[in-house]
Amino acid sequence: MVCRIVLYRMKAGASLDEENRLVGEARKQLPGVPGVISFKAGRIDPVAQGYAVALVLEFADQAAFEAYFVHPDHQRFIKQVAEPLTSEVARFKFEA
Repeated sequence: MVCRIVLYRMKAGASLDEENRLVGEARKQLPGVPGVISFKAGRIDPVAQGYAVALVLEFADQAAFEAYFVHPDHQRFIKQVAEPLTSEVARFKFEA
């Protein structure tokens, strides 16, 4: 199993509504992408080292992760939701 953790630092001055929008859109758009076995998204409270939102995803294997990474729905989420709202992203991937 491949696990992916994504942490988002919001742009300066971002509101709680914008954090909630990022979480909500992630929950709406990403769990249905082929290859995703498990998906969780939420606000980090309290904010840790500037990171306010976290995603945790699980995939059956590396091939499923790679297919997810380039999938149009994932790419659309990045371009239309995450990039406009966030200033920095930390990504971690490990095998469990």
